[in-house]
Amino acid sequence: MDIFTFIIIIVVSILVTITLSATYFLINSFLGTFSIIIGPLVGAFVGVLFGFYINRRHDKELEEKRRSFFKNLIMHEIEESIKILESVELDLYEKVKLIPEDAWNSLVNSGDIALLEEPKAMDLSDIYFRIKRYNKEAQKINDAALERSIYPMNISSDIPGNLKIMLDRDTIPAIRESLKKIESWLKPKN
Repeated sequence: MDIFTFIIIIVVSILVTITLSATYFLINSFLGTFSIIIGPLVGAFVGVLFGFYINRRHDKELEEKRRSFFKNLIMHEIEESIKILESVELDLYEKVKLIPEDAWNSLVNSGDIALLEEPKAMDLSDIYFRIKRYNKEAQKINDAALERSIYPMNISSDIPGNLKIMLDRDTIPAIRESLKKIESWLKPKN
């Protein structure tokens, strides 16, 4: 809770307590000591309830802002991933680009994955699992190509190319389709 909200809660509690106490005391002055005790208690209770309401509303606003932030972050990462996958060509001598997964890691490691609805979070988890597998395979291809360029006699020249053909044929189309599906429900509806 930030200091501004805390100050508002204290001021509102005091004003409500004074107002309710004075009103209650004037209306029920004949009750004497009983009204002097009950008035401030009722005022304090109402003030605290009002403070809890303000705090809860503020927490919901912050949660919605975090949800929107992570949704936009994941959306940007998915758009970049689709661009990378659509630009992948079957060039046996060029490095394979890795797909970014930092926004997903941030979402999971911060615990804010709980902000997403369950089916969407599970779909995202599945696609990012495939992306991690893709990145591992892409890194193997890049490592084999690097090794081939450094030690041309130690590695068969067609190993990186064969690995890349398998990656292009099997993995990339499936990941691209999954990313486009997730992109469609992450995009804001107009």
